[in-house]
Amino acid sequence: MGRTGTKRREVYELIRDWPWAGPGPGMTDEEIAATLNMNPSTVRPRRLELVEAGLVRDSGRTRKTRSDREAIVWIAT
Repeated sequence: MGRTGTKRREVYELIRDWPWAGPGPGMTDEEIAATLNMNPSTVRPRRLELVEAGLVRDSGRTRKTRSDREAIVWIAT
């Protein structure tokens, strides 16, 4: 598996294993990037691949980002 697959797995495992930590189930892209110390430009495409594969979905909730914008909270399916 190449770097993309490794990063995708890191993002998936973090989202999957996160439900009992933080401000509630799921994570925003910003939270994923900060937790994994990964560039947001790397996180978003990997998360999109997980959504397209049916492994991650929109929780229907949002949380504020550091810039006070609403961000989708992603959860594992």
